[in-house]
Amino acid sequence: MKPIRIVTAAGPGGGVDTTSRIIAQNLQDAAVTKILHAPDVAKKLASIGLEPVGQGLAESDAYIKSEIRKWAGVVKAAGISAN
Repeated sequence: MKPIRIVTAAGPGGGVDTTSRIIAQNLQDAAVTKILHAPDVAKKLASIGLEPVGQGLAESDAYIKSEIRKWAGVVKAAGISAN
């Protein structure tokens, strides 16, 4: 099983405050998505096991939250704790 790597744009404060969310959304939805799908960048990302998806900020947020919920349940059921 390969590890899952998530790369997303977020401003200071992790995208919580309005200003950073607006900046991150504009970057993520336009410039970053365009760059991720440039042939040379996509090839380099693929060479290190990453696949550019180019989702918008809202979709990325939803995905990350769903992964946190899913894996939190697995961690709790397995009795895993941070040291």
